[in-house]
Amino acid sequence: ANAGFLRPNSVFTLVLVTDEEDCSVSDYSLFGSDPRFSSVPSNIRCYEFTDDGEVIYPIARYVDGFLGLRRTPELLVFSAIVGIPLDTEGAASAYDFDAVLRHPDMQPLADVTGASVRPSCTSASGAAVPPIRIVRTAAQLHAEGANVAVTSICASSFAPAFDTLISRVVVAIDACD
Repeated sequence: ANAGFLRPNSVFTLVLVTDEEDCSVSDYSLFGSDPRFSSVPSNIRCYEFTDDGEVIYPIARYVDGFLGLRRTPELLVFSAIVGIPLDTEGAASAYDFDAVLRHPDMQPLADVTGASVRPSCTSASGAAVPPIRIVRTAAQLHAEGANVAVTSICASSFAPAFDTLISRVVVAIDACD
């Protein structure tokens, strides 16, 4: 039904808007009462188990999949409006994803209850948790030549996030020629 929808020379833009971490599992028992995981509170499990493919899909699965949608990486735009701390947006816009990931609030530490991960940022709308896998996905896509934007969902307005997204789309459109 969608034959021809993804033309080879078109720009493909993927926008994630979430206050959660990616927890794409290959083993759904992570969310149940499986004894392998039951010693870890359910809201922390996505941070505790590696992305080796046995429990959580490796990031490379998504990097390769997204890149495979375009004939060249420059035609892919990946934008993530996620729970990065507000004071890391400058590093993210400079593609210094290591600095974002090193930020103390990006460390997946248990909150005071021990049942959840403490927020990486908060806003009037609520709290977000560290999007470590999403930032790593963005970093790898950027390293491969994709147009990437990572901004904070905790900003008081999404206008700067959309301005950044639009600037990345413009760069990608210029690559269409």
